[in-house]
Amino acid sequence: MSTPSSAEREVITRRAAAGHAASIKKAMEMGIRLNADQWNWYRQQETRVETTVDLFPQGNRSALLNASEYIARRRSAGLERRPGVISARCKEQIQQHLELIKQQCLPSENADRGYEEGVRDALLWVLNGGTPPSNYYVARCRECGCTEEDCAYCIKRTGEPCSWVEEDLCSACASEVRG
Repeated sequence: MSTPSSAEREVITRRAAAGHAASIKKAMEMGIRLNADQWNWYRQQETRVETTVDLFPQGNRSALLNASEYIARRRSAGLERRPGVISARCKEQIQQHLELIKQQCLPSENADRGYEEGVRDALLWVLNGGTPPSNYYVARCRECGCTEEDCAYCIKRTGEPCSWVEEDLCSACASEVRG
């Protein structure tokens, strides 16, 4: 591994202090050791969030820590978020960005269909470490319950696969509803 420039070293240190796994690994390989104040400063440069909790080993304010030890001390102090979990502040920022997207990018004809709420909810589900319910994106017939993935009931009834005639009505049921 070639020796990184001072600018590269600073980027690695900032990102490691912010908890980025690849940068933590690089900082460990490079043997970067700083005291908690220094790690906090680099973290603040990366995240713009000040750490005010004392992360020093007891009685040794100048003790040097590697990146992994620093992150472990943050976790034990309750400062590190679990992967996939976002803070209320982040959720608020996401909501603001989605509102901006809604105003500037989404066609107004989708407004009545709740499209924006669906996008927002799905994004929040994913960012909270989960996934939307399996039927969230799946079109489902309001009459027979068939979906894109499973129209066996319609094939059994009509002898052929159905298609969508409305957002929530398949062709097999449309003739019965309209007929």
